[in-house]
Amino acid sequence: MNKESIIGSRVKSLDALRGFDMFWIMGAEELVRHLAKLWPSITPFANQLTHAEWIGLNAYDLVFPLFMFISGVAIPIALSRKLEQGVSKQKVIRKVAIRVVTLLVLGIIYNGGLSFESVRFASVLGQIGIAYLIASLIPCLCS
Repeated sequence: MNKESIIGSRVKSLDALRGFDMFWIMGAEELVRHLAKLWPSITPFANQLTHAEWIGLNAYDLVFPLFMFISGVAIPIALSRKLEQGVSKQKVIRKVAIRVVTLLVLGIIYNGGLSFESVRFASVLGQIGIAYLIASLIPCLCS
């Protein structure tokens, strides 16, 4: 498969992996835990769907890194398509900057930024925003 066919069409395996990850992000672990009460044989699998103490790693601890990996793979494909369609680099970078600022601000607000008493600047949305910025600037500045 050449570069043009990858960029010109959806990458179905990436879409499938994104859907699988979003399934877990949206709370599928609760469903599995409830099913484990009905079918105790799946309890070992259900136990993997909690965050491990700092003594190990469970499968659930890989959900967010998987999401970041999927995003890192998809971003250059999407931005390369935009640049190939003739959208200027400045316009793409401006849209990236707006998205990054939006993610950072929403992360601050979600973590108590409006109360000003216990503002938490580190957030998942902030991490996604910063990673998105880095992953977006690479294809924009290196193409």
